[in-house]
Amino acid sequence: MGLTIGENQINIFTIYRPAPNDELLPFLDELQTVLNMVSESKLIVGDFNCRSVLWFDCTADAFAPHLEEFVLNNELAIFSEDNSPPTFRTEYGNGHIDLT
Repeated sequence: MGLTIGENQINIFTIYRPAPNDELLPFLDELQTVLNMVSESKLIVGDFNCRSVLWFDCTADAFAPHLEEFVLNNELAIFSEDNSPPTFRTEYGNGHIDLT
């Protein structure tokens, strides 16, 4: 979806990656292909089902290094905040698996 404010165009991407599966790398490749087609500013939000200290979880899962590298390579900023409530809760624990 695109949003135009004045002369500025922002493309908004909402993401859902089912948890947990082994398909993160093909998922990131597909997302990279889409992002490469868009030259305007991008806002990516979603449920990535991925834990990382980079977005203030207390731990990192096996997919975190790949998603962290994707974020850094695309010069993306993470707007999730430290001390924010967990985005995932179960009787077994909670975590920060959603990103903005």
